[in-house]
Amino acid sequence: MIDRNAHRGFTIIELMVVVAVLAIVATVAVPSFQQIIENNRLATESNRIYSAMSFARSEAVRIGDDVSLSAKTGGFDEGWCVHLGAACTGTDILRQFDAGDELDYSGSANTLTFNARGEMTNTTFNLSIEPSNCESGETDKTRTISVSLSGRGSIQKGDCA
Repeated sequence: MIDRNAHRGFTIIELMVVVAVLAIVATVAVPSFQQIIENNRLATESNRIYSAMSFARSEAVRIGDDVSLSAKTGGFDEGWCVHLGAACTGTDILRQFDAGDELDYSGSANTLTFNARGEMTNTTFNLSIEPSNCESGETDKTRTISVSLSGRGSIQKGDCA
């Protein structure tokens, strides 16, 4: 026999307990998720620049002439391009890249040039990338891309300055 007075579902107290537990979990999870997003953005951007440098080096070897990676007017914060010749203009552009959002760039030079042997024609090159909100002492929030005179590059993690 079916009891018509029996109610099914949740009580308001049970529902409030579930909402409170979800709020606590969300409060703990959101800050760490933002950190993951920031780290991924930083890693992606440093890999984009590193791959652009590798492309410039391989193109220099392939065509047997100088190929450069240069910051756009205003620095790497505005983007960069891989090109032949002296500047990022006209038909000399091989590839162009836009800069990442909410990131700051600081480099030892605005242009990096590789010769036909894949070696750099200028001094060693360093470019640091960090989040715009990077505060002094924060660990592993900076990526520095270094290229030696031999043309070999590397990416290192670092702390905010």
